[in-house]
Amino acid sequence: MNYRTLSFIALGLLIICSTLKAENCECYVQSGYYQDVYNADIELLRGNPEKAYKYLQSAEQKCKMINMGMYYEIDKYIPFLLEHDELEKALYYIDLLVSEQGYRLENFQELTYFEKLKTLNSWDDIYQSLVQAEKVFVSDTAVFLRFQEMNERDQYYRRLLGNRNLTEEQRTAMWSKQKAIDDSNYIEMMLVINKLLSSEIKLSVEHKGSTLNTAYLIINHNTRDSAKLMELTPILLADLSAGSWYPSLYARMVDSHLRRGKSMYGTYTNTRTPEQTYDFENLDERRISVGLPPVSLEEERQEWFRKQHEEWLREGNNLE
Repeated sequence: MNYRTLSFIALGLLIICSTLKAENCECYVQSGYYQDVYNADIELLRGNPEKAYKYLQSAEQKCKMINMGMYYEIDKYIPFLLEHDELEKALYYIDLLVSEQGYRLENFQELTYFEKLKTLNSWDDIYQSLVQAEKVFVSDTAVFLRFQEMNERDQYYRRLLGNRNLTEEQRTAMWSKQKAIDDSNYIEMMLVINKLLSSEIKLSVEHKGSTLNTAYLIINHNTRDSAKLMELTPILLADLSAGSWYPSLYARMVDSHLRRGKSMYGTYTNTRTPEQTYDFENLDERRISVGLPPVSLEEERQEWFRKQHEEWLREGNNLE
């Protein structure tokens, strides 16, 4: 599949967004929700909490907040709400995370301003309601374990192929077996992907992150096949628009398919050059169109975390 074909497919995003809005469902990409989340995140890293708070308020005005992996905007928003005495709203989001994403109440009780909630007249009843919500949330462990097994199968022969002493014949045989596993994993994943992305299947925040990463691996190892990419693209674009699939995972899927040619979204840092990227001058515009941050913002964030890691190592920590 070439760049022209993928560009044509991406136009479907606009149609999907229009349909979603017609059904009173916000389009996370077109509304600018993702960009507000990225800007809030970078302002926090820059040490500008009030600017971050304003961006999170803006995101909230556009769509139901989703607590996107790697950014966790609701986690960041709750302390601001408590600090600014938006107690009812803070409770709403605490309840959402506990009842829909499997958070534990202890995660919030350590917050600096949590004590403010106890001043509410109905606090005892509210607290008991949250305790009950925590008890009744049950992560679909069967689905989580199913994806864990698929992850093991996905990596089994790939790990063995790291052995440099294998003969060419052995490598060919292993790749043939791995290809059969990839096809099997893909079929199994497609049976549940719509339920998974629509949150019909409930997963705790820990289980969801791991499960989506496994889904991405399976997708990534199958979309060299153009037919499978064509099958997945409308599904993932719709879920991207609805806020249930991460922009980075969609864009990496496309760039992975194009890995032997030019990158479309610059998700791999070594491809962010005019020689390695289609229509390089419009790269940021194209990234924003699928909910990614501009390259400069992503690189600033990566640099911040790199420096934090270096400082952590200087303090005598290590990974052993």
